[in-house]
Amino acid sequence: MINKKKVRLSPIFIIGIGRSGSTIFHKMLCEHPALYWLSERICNRFPNNPIINNFLMCLVDKPIIGNRFRKWFYPGEVYNFWNFYFRGFSNPYRDLTKADVTNRAKKDIRNIFKKLNTARKVRHLVKITGWNRIGFLYEIFPDAKFIHVKRDPRAVINSFLNVEFWSGWRGPLNWRMGPISEDQKKELETFNHSFVALAGIKLELLQNALELAVNQLPKDRFLEIKYEDLCENAEFIIKEFLDFSGLEWNAAFEARLRKYNLKNTNYKWKQDLTKEQQNIAQYYYEKLEY
Repeated sequence: MINKKKVRLSPIFIIGIGRSGSTIFHKMLCEHPALYWLSERICNRFPNNPIINNFLMCLVDKPIIGNRFRKWFYPGEVYNFWNFYFRGFSNPYRDLTKADVTNRAKKDIRNIFKKLNTARKVRHLVKITGWNRIGFLYEIFPDAKFIHVKRDPRAVINSFLNVEFWSGWRGPLNWRMGPISEDQKKELETFNHSFVALAGIKLELLQNALELAVNQLPKDRFLEIKYEDLCENAEFIIKEFLDFSGLEWNAAFEARLRKYNLKNTNYKWKQDLTKEQQNIAQYYYEKLEY
């Protein structure tokens, strides 16, 4: 059911560099009864048919069957959906900014978000990783808010080396991060072209782009949390998010959160990496001033 009242286009974007804990944070927040989210299976396959995802949003809060639908049609980053309205959204070689927004993209994206809406769920929660794309999204949604999930760079570096989508194996001339600076080239040579170092350089590129984008935002539109803090005290962090977003903590939401048992897995970088590799990861931990 589509809400025929005026839709509030003030989406909340969860952003992160990837492998930072943003996925579990996103899933937990999607349990909130007032938040509308995009199903990976539905929105990627039917990007221009909001009725199907709206129907799902009407079902996920139902007793018993709701959990089954959440399991089958889980929330995701839905890059096929975004690419349908702006080609290249998923894999730009640099961050997307205000200057990249076309009239067509702005109109089409705002129009589809107005239709992605139910009588109960009128606030959109969207997750995006990699380049932050804050400038691009803020130009389309001037009332948007952004939550950045960050994590110990040593753990992120190790995680990058263990996922299939890590493009660093092809080297800085062929990956999807664009060119690196002369200083970064020298740095990479110093570390004998270590892939650990290249992962650290990727983090640096993403962090620099984030800092540049955040400086263009009003202070009340950006919140940063740490994965480690989320694991240690999830309730405190989630309540901080709710306060930032203008949402309420309620009994139904609290009950749904009980199924999540967070565990900090940062220790794995010490197990997986050699001593030499650990030293390189430590270098970027200190350089990025985590």
